[in-house]
Amino acid sequence: RLAVCPTVEEACAALYQELGDHIGLDLAVFSFQGKTGTRKMGWWKGGPLEEELLDDIADGEGWISLNVSSLGRLVRNNLNAFFQEPGEDRLARKGIRSYAAFPLAGEGFKGFILVGSERNGAFGDREVSLLENGSRVLGETLSNPLRVEGLQSRIRLLEDMYRRQEEKLRIKTDLINLASHEIRHPLTLIMGFSEVLREYRDRLDAEESREIIEKLGKAADRLRRSVVNMMEISRLESGKLPVDLEEVDVGQLLEGLVEELRARGTDHVLELDIAEGARRMLADRDKLEIVLFNLMDNAVKYSPSGTRVEIFARKEGREFLLGVRDQGPGISEENLNLIFEPFRKGEGMERGTIKGMGLGLYLVRRLVEALGGRIEVHSEHGKGSTFVVRIPQSEEGMSGLGYSAGALRA
Repeated sequence: RLAVCPTVEEACAALYQELGDHIGLDLAVFSFQGKTGTRKMGWWKGGPLEEELLDDIADGEGWISLNVSSLGRLVRNNLNAFFQEPGEDRLARKGIRSYAAFPLAGEGFKGFILVGSERNGAFGDREVSLLENGSRVLGETLSNPLRVEGLQSRIRLLEDMYRRQEEKLRIKTDLINLASHEIRHPLTLIMGFSEVLREYRDRLDAEESREIIEKLGKAADRLRRSVVNMMEISRLESGKLPVDLEEVDVGQLLEGLVEELRARGTDHVLELDIAEGARRMLADRDKLEIVLFNLMDNAVKYSPSGTRVEIFARKEGREFLLGVRDQGPGISEENLNLIFEPFRKGEGMERGTIKGMGLGLYLVRRLVEALGGRIEVHSEHGKGSTFVVRIPQSEEGMSGLGYSAGALRA
């Protein structure tokens, strides 16, 4: 019966049933360790053995395993509440009066089998011989399914590696395609307006010239942001992202980003709230700027024209909090775990009206993690979203910036 069992569990169950038919077992525990890890299973009177007792008996470093390894086998026919060897109390409390344990060995694994009975004197010479033969046959039988499991595990590992490589290749291909589009648009504007200035500069009045120069500046800034984002993503994917910590004037940084968004012509109401003692922190300024701009730009993109966007900074314990709150469509619960994946765009607005590659929040999450922090999002569909970045501040770093242990000093 054992030879035709395709899995380890079925082989052990078959031997338990076979021995039960010939000996009348109450308890059977199988424990072995191999390349695929530790396996254990147990039965008590035809049903599964309780997990706590199984863990105690099947412990690879426990008393049974150690004794079987040193003595070769254990046989006890007179277990009672008064005369117990170390470790036998759990068996005695279960009602076991006789037990026997034998080693299990095969290709790439080792372990033991323990059987028990509520009867005294259950394991005589005939039963011991049958159990020894059973454990030997089981060891030979288990080698095949364990070998198959090992091969299957390696195949799954290779398949997983292949899928990851495929995903990386897909991301790179999508990035190249989207990046070419993202770069082409501002380049076309820059070339077009430059051509207008070159050909018609003598016919343009001051107001027209100023308007064209402003549009050139906006297109150049958009191009710069796109290139910076793609460079950071490239460094992240290659695992070569340096982090240069320095003192950052948070107030100055946020005020500059707010002015940049206003210069782009947004009609949103941008409100800046910097708490007392939260104007300076230790961070990589360039990466922090990318994180904050992407969050602020997203808030403007995905919230209705004229609504309020709040940007805030504060200190909580040893963490610096930077947040952006909008009055946009919000994010449904099922999409909250997806928004930080690459090439994802928001909900609630026509996709064609939103410019960008869908990489902003993916880049934000990866950069925040590179800074040792984490990002949280609180949102309810139809009621806006709040993104909060938490960056830890070490005692050494705060002292270096002139902070006291209890609070930041502005």
